[in-house]
Amino acid sequence: MADYRGELLKNYFLLGLKHDDICWILNHRHGYSLSSRQLIRLLHKASLYRYKHEADIMTVADLIQSEQRGSGVMHGYRWMYQKMKCQGINARKEEVRLLMSILDPAGTELRRRHKLRRRLYCSKGPNYIWHFDSYDKLRPYGICINGLPGWVFAYGLTRTTQVVILESLVDTI
Repeated sequence: MADYRGELLKNYFLLGLKHDDICWILNHRHGYSLSSRQLIRLLHKASLYRYKHEADIMTVADLIQSEQRGSGVMHGYRWMYQKMKCQGINARKEEVRLLMSILDPAGTELRRRHKLRRRLYCSKGPNYIWHFDSYDKLRPYGICINGLPGWVFAYGLTRTTQVVILESLVDTI
């Protein structure tokens, strides 16, 4: 039973929940009554710390560079910080911000001025690449519009599942 509780603690901690939230969830959903101090003691016993074990700066820089080679080039330091947390790399947000400004000064300046970096396509001919886009302005009202440049091919009340989008695309082709 203690192992199950330990796994729950570890999972909720790695999700990034605060100590009070973990205590509340354990009490109300799982029936384990813990104080905040007990929780901290159990986390330390399991070698789970928020700020103690920070990643090496070279590891953080390597991850930033690898993300900026792909789709991460358009994202800012908050997204990059969250990406690192998801991968289990513990770094300070300020450290990530400074490294991104050093590694990509032009991108940092564009994001600061709110200028979008447009996608570039190299196509072998007409109709070789299709760019798929969604119109999210009406999404709070439950209306989703999907389309390709030139025409709208899907209009409905959902677009959250990839299956719906793929079915619409196959029907269009």
